[in-house]
Amino acid sequence: MQRQISHPSKRTILSSNGESRGDKMRLIVLLVGCNGAGKTTVLNQVFQPNQILRSTVTRSPRKGEVPNQDYIFTNQADFEKMLNQDDLIQYVRYNGHYYGVTKAEALTKLKEHHLVALPVVYPAVKDFQRFAVSLADTKVLTVFLSITKATLIEHFKSRTDTRLKKPSGLPNTAVNYSALKYRACSSFM
Repeated sequence: MQRQISHPSKRTILSSNGESRGDKMRLIVLLVGCNGAGKTTVLNQVFQPNQILRSTVTRSPRKGEVPNQDYIFTNQADFEKMLNQDDLIQYVRYNGHYYGVTKAEALTKLKEHHLVALPVVYPAVKDFQRFAVSLADTKVLTVFLSITKATLIEHFKSRTDTRLKKPSGLPNTAVNYSALKYRACSSFM
């Protein structure tokens, strides 16, 4: 099945296999939502594995995760070196670990596929928009995934990582995301 995304200002159509018809405009699709909203599930159902940007992380692989497929695993010293050399588009520190996307990862995948995607939390949107502006032929499409508080709690209960099963922060997370100004998002799901 051929899924297509068109960008009206360029009239460029990009197919799900990353092949471009028309000019060479490139597109980064950001799936935005809180933890547990289903970003990774949607990502894996819509995009090919070679179109998904991988985050570089300093934590250990979880059960079932494949290094260099699900994430690029590194140590804190190497991550901080990337930070100091401005090699990252965006990063966050969460539960004592760094998570970020390198410019090299994005540029390599964009060169190969013209259409790439990744799951992010809302603050990362601006960083990817700035990165795209620095590349004359790249746009960002932001898709916000909305989820009810009840469904969010069910998703966290089914997580295999025990640190993520404690829904103590869920009410605040749900409130924070429902209060977002949606101007920064260009599409909603």
